[in-house]
Amino acid sequence: MSATLQIPVQVQGLETPKHKGAFERLSSLVFPTHRDEVWRRTDPEIVKPEGQAVVAPKSTFGMLKGEAVPAGVTLEPIAKGVEHIFSVAPVAKTNLFNALNGAVYEGGTFLKVGKDVSTGEQALFVHHHFEGKGMAAPRSFLHVAAGSSITLVEYFTADDPELLAIPSVEVVVENGAKFRYVFVNLWNNTARVVPTVHAKVEKDAHFEMLFAGFGTKLTKAFFESDLVGEGCKSEVLGIILGQGRQHYDIDAQQNHRVGKTVSDVLCHVALTDRARSVFAGNILCEPGAQQIDGYQQNRNLLLSDKARADSMPRLEIEANDVRCTHGASFSTYDRDQKFYLQSRGMTSYDAEHLLVTGFFAAVVERMDHEQVGEWLAEKLEDKMQAVLGKNK
Repeated sequence: MSATLQIPVQVQGLETPKHKGAFERLSSLVFPTHRDEVWRRTDPEIVKPEGQAVVAPKSTFGMLKGEAVPAGVTLEPIAKGVEHIFSVAPVAKTNLFNALNGAVYEGGTFLKVGKDVSTGEQALFVHHHFEGKGMAAPRSFLHVAAGSSITLVEYFTADDPELLAIPSVEVVVENGAKFRYVFVNLWNNTARVVPTVHAKVEKDAHFEMLFAGFGTKLTKAFFESDLVGEGCKSEVLGIILGQGRQHYDIDAQQNHRVGKTVSDVLCHVALTDRARSVFAGNILCEPGAQQIDGYQQNRNLLLSDKARADSMPRLEIEANDVRCTHGASFSTYDRDQKFYLQSRGMTSYDAEHLLVTGFFAAVVERMDHEQVGEWLAEKLEDKMQAVLGKNK
Protein backbone atom coordinates (compact mmCIF):
# COMPACT_ATOMS: atom_id res chain seq x y z
CA MET A 1 0.00 0.00 0.00
CA SER A 2 1.23 3.50 -0.78
CA ALA A 3 2.22 5.61 2.20
CA THR A 4 1.66 9.27 2.95
CA LEU A 5 4.80 11.29 2.28
CA GLN A 6 6.38 13.13 5.16
CA ILE A 7 7.51 16.38 3.55
CA PRO A 8 10.95 17.89 4.21
CA VAL A 9 11.27 19.59 7.58
CA GLN A 10 14.03 22.07 6.69
CA VAL A 11 12.64 24.26 3.93
CA GLN A 12 13.13 27.97 3.37
CA GLY A 13 10.38 30.43 2.43
CA LEU A 14 7.32 28.27 3.12
CA GLU A 15 5.28 31.22 4.40
CA THR A 16 4.55 32.46 0.87
CA PRO A 17 1.08 31.74 -0.62
CA LYS A 18 2.44 29.78 -3.58
CA HIS A 19 4.09 27.29 -1.25
CA LYS A 20 0.99 26.96 0.91
CA GLY A 21 -1.13 26.10 -2.12
CA ALA A 22 1.45 23.61 -3.34
CA PHE A 23 1.48 21.93 0.05
CA GLU A 24 -2.29 21.58 -0.10
CA ARG A 25 -2.01 19.80 -3.47
CA LEU A 26 0.84 17.69 -2.19
CA SER A 27 -1.19 16.52 0.82
CA SER A 28 -3.60 14.66 -1.50
CA LEU A 29 -0.83 12.53 -3.03
CA VAL A 30 0.71 9.34 -1.70
CA PHE A 31 4.21 8.03 -2.12
CA PRO A 32 4.52 5.45 -4.94
CA THR A 33 5.33 1.76 -4.51
CA HIS A 34 6.40 -1.05 -6.84
CA ARG A 35 2.70 -1.79 -7.39
CA ASP A 36 2.34 1.46 -9.32
CA GLU A 37 2.87 0.72 -13.02
CA VAL A 38 5.30 3.59 -13.64
CA TRP A 39 7.48 2.46 -10.70
CA ARG A 40 7.48 -1.29 -11.30
CA ARG A 41 11.12 -1.35 -12.47
CA THR A 42 12.54 1.37 -10.23
CA ASP A 43 12.50 1.24 -6.44
CA PRO A 44 10.86 4.47 -5.21
CA GLU A 45 12.31 3.97 -1.72
CA ILE A 46 15.72 4.95 -3.12
CA VAL A 47 14.41 8.46 -3.86
CA LYS A 48 12.28 9.02 -0.76
CA PRO A 49 12.76 12.67 0.24
CA GLU A 50 11.75 12.63 3.91
CA GLY A 51 13.62 15.00 6.20
CA GLN A 52 15.83 16.49 3.48
CA ALA A 53 17.05 20.07 3.63
CA VAL A 54 16.60 21.99 0.36
CA VAL A 55 19.87 23.12 -1.21
CA ALA A 56 20.09 26.27 -3.32
CA PRO A 57 22.27 26.17 -6.45
CA LYS A 58 25.02 28.46 -7.58
CA SER A 59 23.84 29.40 -11.05
CA THR A 60 25.31 31.18 -14.03
CA PHE A 61 23.28 32.59 -16.93
CA GLY A 62 24.50 33.70 -20.34
CA MET A 63 25.52 32.34 -23.73
CA LEU A 64 27.22 29.03 -24.48
CA LYS A 65 30.14 30.79 -26.21
CA GLY A 66 30.22 34.03 -24.27
CA GLU A 67 28.24 36.39 -26.51
CA ALA A 68 25.67 38.83 -25.10
CA VAL A 69 22.12 37.57 -24.56
CA PRO A 70 19.99 38.85 -27.49
CA ALA A 71 17.59 41.75 -27.03
CA GLY A 72 14.09 40.54 -26.26
CA VAL A 73 15.33 37.65 -24.09
CA THR A 74 15.01 37.62 -20.30
CA LEU A 75 17.21 34.95 -18.75
CA GLU A 76 17.54 35.07 -14.96
CA PRO A 77 16.94 33.19 -11.68
CA ILE A 78 13.35 32.08 -11.31
CA ALA A 79 12.64 34.05 -8.15
CA LYS A 80 12.35 37.29 -10.14
CA GLY A 81 9.44 36.00 -12.20
CA VAL A 82 7.44 33.97 -9.69
CA GLU A 83 4.08 35.74 -9.92
CA HIS A 84 4.07 35.60 -13.72
CA ILE A 85 5.10 31.96 -13.79
CA PHE A 86 2.36 30.67 -11.59
CA SER A 87 -0.35 32.59 -13.43
CA VAL A 88 0.34 31.12 -16.87
CA ALA A 89 2.26 27.86 -16.40
CA PRO A 90 0.75 24.76 -18.03
CA VAL A 91 -0.26 21.83 -15.87
CA ALA A 92 1.85 18.67 -16.07
CA LYS A 93 0.52 15.19 -15.49
CA THR A 94 0.53 14.83 -11.71
CA ASN A 95 3.46 13.08 -10.12
CA LEU A 96 4.43 13.47 -6.51
CA PHE A 97 7.96 14.72 -7.16
CA ASN A 98 6.78 17.49 -9.47
CA ALA A 99 4.23 18.54 -6.83
CA LEU A 100 6.91 18.47 -4.14
CA ASN A 101 9.14 20.65 -6.30
CA GLY A 102 6.33 23.22 -6.55
CA ALA A 103 6.13 23.34 -2.78
CA VAL A 104 9.81 23.62 -1.88
CA TYR A 105 11.66 24.80 -4.99
CA GLU A 106 14.86 26.76 -4.55
CA GLY A 107 16.62 28.26 -7.57
CA GLY A 108 16.13 27.55 -11.24
CA THR A 109 15.68 29.38 -14.53
CA PHE A 110 13.25 31.99 -15.76
CA LEU A 111 13.32 32.39 -19.53
CA LYS A 112 10.96 34.83 -21.22
CA VAL A 113 11.40 35.41 -24.95
CA GLY A 114 9.51 38.11 -26.86
CA LYS A 115 8.03 37.74 -30.33
CA ASP A 116 10.23 37.16 -33.39
CA VAL A 117 13.51 36.80 -31.46
CA SER A 118 16.24 34.40 -32.51
CA THR A 119 19.48 33.06 -31.05
CA GLY A 120 20.52 31.97 -34.56
CA GLU A 121 23.63 29.79 -34.52
CA GLN A 122 24.27 30.70 -30.89
CA ALA A 123 22.72 29.18 -27.76
CA LEU A 124 21.66 30.39 -24.34
CA PHE A 125 23.38 28.60 -21.46
CA VAL A 126 22.51 28.03 -17.79
CA HIS A 127 24.63 26.07 -15.32
CA HIS A 128 23.22 25.07 -11.92
CA HIS A 129 25.78 23.68 -9.47
CA PHE A 130 24.88 22.23 -6.05
CA GLU A 131 27.44 21.97 -3.24
CA GLY A 132 25.60 21.09 -0.01
CA LYS A 133 23.91 17.97 1.31
CA GLY A 134 20.18 17.45 1.04
CA MET A 135 17.69 17.86 -1.78
CA ALA A 136 18.06 19.94 -4.94
CA ALA A 137 14.72 21.28 -6.15
CA PRO A 138 15.36 23.78 -8.97
CA ARG A 139 12.33 24.94 -10.94
CA SER A 140 12.55 26.32 -14.48
CA PHE A 141 9.91 28.12 -16.50
CA LEU A 142 10.74 28.60 -20.18
CA HIS A 143 8.36 30.67 -22.32
CA VAL A 144 9.06 31.31 -26.01
CA ALA A 145 6.70 33.76 -27.73
CA ALA A 146 5.25 33.48 -31.23
CA GLY A 147 7.62 33.49 -34.18
CA SER A 148 10.83 33.14 -32.14
CA SER A 149 13.62 30.58 -32.60
CA ILE A 150 15.60 29.86 -29.43
CA THR A 151 18.18 27.32 -28.28
CA LEU A 152 18.91 26.78 -24.57
CA VAL A 153 21.30 24.43 -22.78
CA GLU A 154 20.50 23.83 -19.09
CA TYR A 155 23.29 21.97 -17.31
CA PHE A 156 23.15 20.42 -13.80
CA THR A 157 26.16 19.37 -11.68
CA ALA A 158 26.71 18.58 -8.00
CA ASP A 159 29.47 17.85 -5.50
CA ASP A 160 27.66 15.92 -2.77
CA PRO A 161 27.37 12.18 -3.53
CA GLU A 162 24.21 11.76 -1.42
CA LEU A 163 22.20 14.42 -3.24
CA LEU A 164 18.55 13.84 -4.12
CA ALA A 165 17.44 16.07 -7.01
CA ILE A 166 13.86 16.73 -8.16
CA PRO A 167 14.18 19.38 -10.91
CA SER A 168 11.00 20.54 -12.63
CA VAL A 169 10.83 22.28 -16.01
CA GLU A 170 7.71 23.86 -17.54
CA VAL A 171 7.83 24.94 -21.20
CA VAL A 172 5.44 27.00 -23.34
CA VAL A 173 6.17 27.28 -27.06
CA GLU A 174 3.75 29.73 -28.66
CA ASN A 175 2.35 29.78 -32.21
CA GLY A 176 4.98 29.37 -34.92
CA ALA A 177 7.93 29.40 -32.51
CA LYS A 178 10.80 26.90 -32.38
CA PHE A 179 12.50 26.00 -29.13
CA ARG A 180 15.52 23.69 -28.81
CA TYR A 181 16.07 22.65 -25.21
CA VAL A 182 19.06 20.59 -24.04
CA PHE A 183 18.79 19.13 -20.53
CA VAL A 184 22.17 17.78 -19.37
CA ASN A 185 22.02 15.36 -16.44
CA LEU A 186 25.55 15.38 -14.99
CA TRP A 187 25.02 15.75 -11.25
CA ASN A 188 27.51 13.05 -10.18
CA ASN A 189 27.68 9.26 -10.41
CA THR A 190 25.93 8.62 -7.09
CA ALA A 191 23.17 11.27 -7.03
CA ARG A 192 19.50 10.22 -7.27
CA VAL A 193 17.47 12.32 -9.68
CA VAL A 194 13.76 12.52 -10.53
CA PRO A 195 13.34 15.23 -13.22
CA THR A 196 10.04 16.33 -14.75
CA VAL A 197 9.91 18.22 -18.06
CA HIS A 198 6.52 19.28 -19.40
CA ALA A 199 5.95 21.22 -22.63
CA LYS A 200 2.86 22.88 -24.07
CA VAL A 201 3.28 23.22 -27.85
CA GLU A 202 0.92 25.55 -29.72
CA LYS A 203 -0.15 25.91 -33.36
CA ASP A 204 2.67 25.47 -35.92
CA ALA A 205 5.25 25.50 -33.11
CA HIS A 206 8.20 23.11 -32.82
CA PHE A 207 9.58 21.87 -29.50
CA GLU A 208 12.83 19.91 -29.68
CA MET A 209 14.35 18.53 -26.50
CA LEU A 210 17.53 16.53 -26.03
CA PHE A 211 18.17 14.77 -22.72
CA ALA A 212 21.79 13.83 -22.05
CA GLY A 213 22.25 11.29 -19.25
CA PHE A 214 25.93 11.30 -18.34
CA GLY A 215 25.79 10.82 -14.56
CA THR A 216 23.74 9.80 -11.45
CA LYS A 217 23.24 6.58 -9.54
CA LEU A 218 19.54 6.55 -10.42
CA THR A 219 17.44 8.66 -12.78
CA LYS A 220 13.66 8.31 -13.00
CA ALA A 221 12.65 10.89 -15.63
CA PHE A 222 9.21 12.09 -16.68
CA PHE A 223 9.07 13.84 -20.07
CA GLU A 224 5.66 14.97 -21.32
CA SER A 225 4.51 17.08 -24.28
CA ASP A 226 1.00 18.41 -24.86
CA LEU A 227 0.47 19.16 -28.56
CA VAL A 228 -2.44 21.60 -28.44
CA GLY A 229 -2.32 23.40 -31.83
CA GLU A 230 -2.60 22.08 -35.37
CA GLY A 231 0.66 21.88 -37.29
CA CYS A 232 2.84 21.66 -34.17
CA LYS A 233 5.63 19.15 -33.56
CA SER A 234 7.33 17.69 -30.49
CA GLU A 235 10.68 15.90 -30.70
CA VAL A 236 12.17 14.24 -27.62
CA LEU A 237 15.71 12.95 -28.11
CA GLY A 238 17.85 11.09 -25.60
CA ILE A 239 21.45 9.92 -25.25
CA ILE A 240 22.37 7.87 -22.19
CA LEU A 241 25.70 6.26 -21.31
CA GLY A 242 25.58 4.12 -18.17
CA GLN A 243 28.28 2.36 -16.17
CA GLY A 244 28.66 0.43 -12.91
CA ARG A 245 25.19 -0.12 -11.44
CA GLN A 246 23.68 3.10 -12.75
CA HIS A 247 19.95 2.95 -13.41
CA TYR A 248 18.02 5.07 -15.93
CA ASP A 249 14.21 4.89 -16.20
CA ILE A 250 12.69 7.17 -18.88
CA ASP A 251 8.95 7.83 -19.11
CA ALA A 252 8.18 9.75 -22.34
CA GLN A 253 4.57 10.80 -22.90
CA GLN A 254 3.38 12.52 -26.11
CA ASN A 255 -0.21 13.79 -25.89
CA HIS A 256 -1.85 14.71 -29.22
CA ARG A 257 -4.71 16.90 -28.02
CA VAL A 258 -5.68 18.00 -31.55
CA GLY A 259 -5.25 16.65 -35.07
CA LYS A 260 -2.59 17.41 -37.69
CA THR A 261 0.25 17.16 -35.16
CA VAL A 262 3.58 15.31 -35.16
CA SER A 263 5.60 13.70 -32.36
CA ASP A 264 8.93 11.91 -32.61
CA VAL A 265 10.79 10.23 -29.75
CA LEU A 266 14.29 8.81 -30.29
CA CYS A 267 16.35 7.51 -27.37
CA HIS A 268 19.76 5.84 -27.73
CA VAL A 269 21.12 4.04 -24.65
CA ALA A 270 24.58 2.47 -24.26
CA LEU A 271 25.28 0.43 -21.13
CA THR A 272 28.34 -1.27 -19.70
CA ASP A 273 29.13 -3.18 -16.48
CA ARG A 274 25.84 -3.89 -14.63
CA ALA A 275 24.06 -0.72 -15.70
CA ARG A 276 20.33 -0.89 -16.44
CA SER A 277 17.87 1.18 -18.44
CA VAL A 278 14.10 1.26 -18.77
CA PHE A 279 12.27 3.07 -21.57
CA ALA A 280 8.49 3.51 -21.33
CA GLY A 281 7.11 5.66 -24.14
CA ASN A 282 3.48 6.40 -24.90
CA ILE A 283 1.71 8.20 -27.75
CA LEU A 284 -1.80 9.37 -26.88
CA CYS A 285 -4.21 10.37 -29.68
CA GLU A 286 -7.35 11.87 -28.18
CA PRO A 287 -10.81 11.28 -29.70
CA GLY A 288 -11.26 13.34 -32.85
CA ALA A 289 -7.54 14.14 -33.13
CA GLN A 290 -7.12 12.92 -36.73
CA GLN A 291 -4.18 12.98 -39.15
CA ILE A 292 -1.60 12.47 -36.45
CA ASP A 293 1.94 11.29 -37.15
CA GLY A 294 3.56 9.77 -34.08
CA TYR A 295 6.77 7.77 -33.81
CA GLN A 296 8.93 6.50 -30.98
CA GLN A 297 12.14 4.51 -31.17
CA ASN A 298 14.42 3.18 -28.41
CA ARG A 299 17.78 1.71 -29.44
CA ASN A 300 19.99 -0.02 -26.90
CA LEU A 301 23.67 -0.90 -27.19
CA LEU A 302 24.84 -3.38 -24.55
CA LEU A 303 28.59 -3.23 -23.99
CA SER A 304 28.55 -5.90 -21.28
CA ASP A 305 26.80 -9.24 -20.96
CA LYS A 306 25.65 -8.14 -17.50
CA ALA A 307 24.03 -4.89 -18.62
CA ARG A 308 20.24 -4.88 -19.05
CA ALA A 309 17.79 -2.76 -21.04
CA ASP A 310 13.98 -2.94 -21.02
CA SER A 311 11.82 -1.16 -23.58
CA MET A 312 8.04 -0.73 -23.42
CA PRO A 313 6.79 1.62 -26.15
CA ARG A 314 3.00 1.99 -26.16
CA LEU A 315 0.24 3.47 -28.30
CA GLU A 316 -3.04 4.83 -26.96
CA ILE A 317 -5.13 5.54 -30.06
CA GLU A 318 -8.66 6.98 -29.87
CA ALA A 319 -8.88 8.20 -33.48
CA ASN A 320 -9.04 6.33 -36.81
CA ASP A 321 -6.98 8.48 -39.20
CA VAL A 322 -3.50 8.36 -37.70
CA ARG A 323 -0.04 6.97 -38.42
CA CYS A 324 1.56 5.99 -35.13
CA THR A 325 4.40 3.50 -34.84
CA HIS A 326 7.00 2.41 -32.34
CA GLY A 327 10.06 0.21 -32.19
CA ALA A 328 12.92 -0.97 -30.02
CA SER A 329 16.23 -2.67 -30.75
CA PHE A 330 18.89 -4.36 -28.63
CA SER A 331 22.41 -5.17 -29.78
CA THR A 332 25.99 -5.52 -28.72
CA TYR A 333 28.66 -3.56 -30.54
CA ASP A 334 29.60 -5.13 -33.84
CA ARG A 335 32.62 -7.33 -33.08
CA ASP A 336 33.42 -7.71 -36.77
CA GLN A 337 33.58 -3.93 -37.13
CA LYS A 338 35.75 -3.70 -34.03
CA PHE A 339 38.09 -6.40 -35.37
CA TYR A 340 38.32 -4.56 -38.70
CA LEU A 341 39.22 -1.29 -36.98
CA GLN A 342 41.84 -3.00 -34.83
CA SER A 343 43.31 -4.66 -37.92
CA ARG A 344 43.87 -1.14 -39.26
CA GLY A 345 45.94 -0.16 -36.25
CA MET A 346 43.37 1.02 -33.69
CA THR A 347 43.58 -0.06 -30.06
CA SER A 348 40.65 -1.95 -28.54
CA TYR A 349 39.60 1.23 -26.70
CA ASP A 350 39.83 3.45 -29.80
CA ALA A 351 37.78 1.01 -31.87
CA GLU A 352 35.06 0.71 -29.24
CA HIS A 353 35.12 4.48 -28.71
CA LEU A 354 34.53 5.10 -32.43
CA LEU A 355 31.60 2.66 -32.58
CA VAL A 356 29.88 4.19 -29.53
CA THR A 357 30.46 7.71 -30.85
CA GLY A 358 28.72 6.76 -34.09
CA PHE A 359 25.85 5.23 -32.13
CA PHE A 360 25.15 8.56 -30.39
CA ALA A 361 25.94 10.79 -33.38
CA ALA A 362 22.65 9.87 -35.07
CA VAL A 363 20.78 11.51 -32.19
CA VAL A 364 23.00 14.57 -31.64
CA GLU A 365 22.97 15.39 -35.36
CA ARG A 366 19.18 15.49 -35.29
CA MET A 367 19.41 18.76 -33.36
CA ASP A 368 21.15 20.38 -36.32
CA HIS A 369 22.97 22.91 -34.14
CA GLU A 370 26.73 22.98 -34.61
CA GLN A 371 27.64 24.89 -31.45
CA VAL A 372 25.54 22.68 -29.18
CA GLY A 373 26.71 19.54 -30.98
CA GLU A 374 30.35 20.43 -30.37
CA TRP A 375 29.71 21.17 -26.69
CA LEU A 376 27.84 17.90 -26.21
CA ALA A 377 30.62 16.01 -27.99
CA GLU A 378 33.11 17.33 -25.41
CA LYS A 379 30.93 16.18 -22.49
CA LEU A 380 30.33 12.82 -24.12
CA GLU A 381 34.07 12.39 -24.72
CA ASP A 382 34.78 12.93 -21.01
CA LYS A 383 32.14 10.37 -20.09
CA MET A 384 33.35 7.80 -22.63
CA GLN A 385 36.91 8.02 -21.36
CA ALA A 386 35.65 7.15 -17.89
CA VAL A 387 33.28 4.42 -19.02
CA LEU A 388 35.18 2.75 -21.86
CA GLY A 389 38.71 3.45 -20.74
CA LYS A 390 38.62 2.44 -17.09
CA ASN A 391 38.89 -1.30 -17.75
CA LYS A 392 41.45 -1.10 -20.56
